[in-house]
Amino acid sequence: MNDFDDFIKNYFGVIVRPQTYLNMLYLFLSFPLGIFYFVFLVTGLSLGFPLIILWVGILILAAVFAASWGLTAFERGLAISILHVRIPPMARPTQPSAGFWQRIREYLTNPVTWKGMLYLFCRFPLGIINFTLAVTFLAIILGCVAAPFTYSIATYDFGFMVVNSLSDALLVMILGLVLAPAGLHLLNFVTRIQGEFARVMLGQASFEENSPAAPAASQTVDQPAAPENGPTQS
Repeated sequence: MNDFDDFIKNYFGVIVRPQTYLNMLYLFLSFPLGIFYFVFLVTGLSLGFPLIILWVGILILAAVFAASWGLTAFERGLAISILHVRIPPMARPTQPSAGFWQRIREYLTNPVTWKGMLYLFCRFPLGIINFTLAVTFLAIILGCVAAPFTYSIATYDFGFMVVNSLSDALLVMILGLVLAPAGLHLLNFVTRIQGEFARVMLGQASFEENSPAAPAASQTVDQPAAPENGPTQS
């Protein structure tokens, strides 16, 4: 009985969790952001590379790469603040004495520079998928809930069932309310996957690999203190 109660609580509890709606916000934002990233990067790179021979292309590419780093940092902050994902820093601290060319070399050899740009490109197809899933879910659920009020003016044809009475419409509404948490769980699962993708792509893996591990059990056991030599009894 407790297992069934826990299942019901977890199944319907997704409706009242604030993180559920933060995840939906993230899914909706990914569509316009993905379009912007794709158009900006494709336009900048397609202009910059052909114009390298005129030197102006170098300036364009430098601006594109600088903007890409800033957009990557924005996406990292978005994933941290909305999805609450722990993402390592994008780069190691640069020495104050580092010169201009050393900073350029560190930037170009930083894996996050290239992973971040690839992530921005991936946001376009992912944004389409996210937006489609979120809009489809909302349309189905809202359509089912509104069935008792709209069945007389709208056609509800599910193939195996055509809604043409109030009782049928009420049944559809109940079905929609029961299935709504399943859709929310699906959207949460999608955002968890994309949160892990952001963690891998927007941070340096070396920070996690080199982080100090927890001490071994054998190292945490205190050695017994040596007995103090008190005054001998005669």
